[in-house]
Amino acid sequence: MIVLMFVLLFAAPAMGVGVSPARIEENFVPGFERSYTLYLYNSIDVPLEVEIYVTGDLAEYITINTSRMILAPKEIRPHLMLVKLPDVLEPGRRDTAIGILETQSPEAAVGARAGVEMQYWVTVPLPEKYVSIGLGYEPKTPKTGEPVMMTATLNNPTEPPLNATADIEIQDSTRTTFYRSELGYAFLFKDASRTFYYNWTPESYGTYYAVSRAYYDGLTTKKTLKMSFTEPKQAAAPPSAEIPLEVLPDLTLYIIIIAVLAVGIGAVLLWPSEGRRKG
Repeated sequence: MIVLMFVLLFAAPAMGVGVSPARIEENFVPGFERSYTLYLYNSIDVPLEVEIYVTGDLAEYITINTSRMILAPKEIRPHLMLVKLPDVLEPGRRDTAIGILETQSPEAAVGARAGVEMQYWVTVPLPEKYVSIGLGYEPKTPKTGEPVMMTATLNNPTEPPLNATADIEIQDSTRTTFYRSELGYAFLFKDASRTFYYNWTPESYGTYYAVSRAYYDGLTTKKTLKMSFTEPKQAAAPPSAEIPLEVLPDLTLYIIIIAVLAVGIGAVLLWPSEGRRKG
């Protein structure tokens, strides 16, 4: 099992790989686009092969120019990161990490890989009027033909009371809608919530998407949830008690030998008693 050890920049001087800056913070602007130069460095005296990855809220909006490289001993190398944000993001702080992971660490124990992550934070301000949507479903691993219950929770984190209506769509892996339903109406004061329920039945195992929209005061909030349904693993069958066919010939031979020996032993044991009766 591979153990990933992520530490803050400069937290462990003996570690080979590092990145600067350790964090970038931005305020959200619709359609924001910018390129950044990150500096990757190797602090030890041997070459290091590293992997670079992006994970978190904004991973789909961030592009890096390569995902793997070899850093020479003591090398500091610039690395380009491009960010293209959409016109709309959910309010709050959107956290993303850009990680640099050693593919093989000469300093680490066997089975360990060392790495660092830099943080990319974007703060999206809360508008004057806003309704958030939280999506969920149960069961997480339905059987074939078993209904799935969707939940869509509307919440008003803003001051003015809001009238909201909501709907939901279920899409297949190609993003084609095959179920759609109106969920209902909610009157929401500040911090108030209402949960709607919707049942549907997957026709087969695979990937599906739930897309819900809330409509309020001429505005719309959209939330998408990806669902992956896989067939449950079957329990392993117990070992068979049947004798393999290839063993039967040998077993038959053993039975015949034992039978012959039994007859011979029986004859030997009976012979003296027979002789005494004749005498």
